[in-house]
Amino acid sequence: MNDRIVRNRIATWIGLGLLLVGLTASTCTEDRMIEIVVGAEVGAEFQARGSINTFNDEAVLNVATDADLRQILDDNGFEGLVVAQIEAAFVRVTKQDDNAADRTVTGTVTVRRTGTVVESALITNVTEPINDASLADWQPVPLETAGVSLINQAMAEYLLDLYNNVAVPREPNLTFTISGTSSPQGVTTNFDWEVKVKMNLVGSKSITVIEPI
Repeated sequence: MNDRIVRNRIATWIGLGLLLVGLTASTCTEDRMIEIVVGAEVGAEFQARGSINTFNDEAVLNVATDADLRQILDDNGFEGLVVAQIEAAFVRVTKQDDNAADRTVTGTVTVRRTGTVVESALITNVTEPINDASLADWQPVPLETAGVSLINQAMAEYLLDLYNNVAVPREPNLTFTISGTSSPQGVTTNFDWEVKVKMNLVGSKSITVIEPI
């Protein structure tokens, strides 16, 4: 082959290689804010014992510590103010009633700021067959707006104080009260159940995006 042609082809290949390197090496970076949604949950267990077939029990929770919110915020690198939004509630039976195979319960859950007396409805008049196999796992129940708003407000105050680096943030200490009746009447109740509330934490963080030119 003609030596000149060979040298021209080599030069062409080198030129193409340099061009490709130049194209792939030419990039730019851009910082973008993206929205992050992270789930969290908090729950309480209640006992139903006795022969009167009515029950009333309370659980006092600090939603921030019970849901480990500080750790969630640190793990996800949120920047700016984070908002908490209650999304759903669930119930399950952790101990079936061995005194009545056909036990049914109608229950209501209210919530209030711990240390206050004004209660807001969270779950109202939900009827469940306690020994139904499906209740061994979490089942959704409808939420009431008043209770959701109260929890959201408590969380908003706490997250705002964290954002503002308040030395002692307003803790979301809440008291959940469950009450209800069961049937059949005259048969001693003997079961345990749990209520769980799920929330989303919505915030943003900055990420660096690399884009070719």
